[in-house]
Amino acid sequence: MQYLIDRWEMPRPQPNLTAIAVRPLQPDDVELVAAMHERLSPESIYSRYLQHRPPGSAEIAALGRLDPASGAGFVATAQQRTEIVVGLAHYVREAKAELPIAEAGILVEDQFQGQGVGRILWQRLQQHAQAHQIHQLRVLLHPHNLRMQRLVQGGGLPYTARAQDGLYEYLVTLEPGLYSLPSDATSAPPAFVGTGRSLRSRFIWC
Repeated sequence: MQYLIDRWEMPRPQPNLTAIAVRPLQPDDVELVAAMHERLSPESIYSRYLQHRPPGSAEIAALGRLDPASGAGFVATAQQRTEIVVGLAHYVREAKAELPIAEAGILVEDQFQGQGVGRILWQRLQQHAQAHQIHQLRVLLHPHNLRMQRLVQGGGLPYTARAQDGLYEYLVTLEPGLYSLPSDATSAPPAFVGTGRSLRSRFIWC
């Protein structure tokens, strides 16, 4: 891991980038999303996917073809000579969940992190999911992914949190007051538990 980090150099920001725009992910965005992954640092890839391998073209294409009843994806874009993708967000509804729950994921290119891109994508996911009767969003994070932890914790919505198998799991309620949450629902970091299904076994890229 350290070897990969040492060899990776942060791309220099392009001077002709304009404002960030967010739009739905389209099936023909595969090359743009793949190009963004090629610009990512090893740290960002691992923090998002819990492995060093980014998703392949087939996996990206599957996300772009999500049935609206199953989930949705969004991209943050900027303009160079042409449009480039600098952020990706999605949620996928869990088919076997007793309540309408979806697993969410957000990824922002390194040089655009800390500029509010992730927050815009997170808000778009929340709005879209709530409009499609999703009650909760499940977010699985590596403990070192502090940006996403702050994003979830500071989003203004109630959530519960737990840690297991080296991962943090957040359940964010999209309709405040719908569920009865414990008084320490927003405490952080969550305490580790040793029972239940492994979170790593269910972590999916899409």
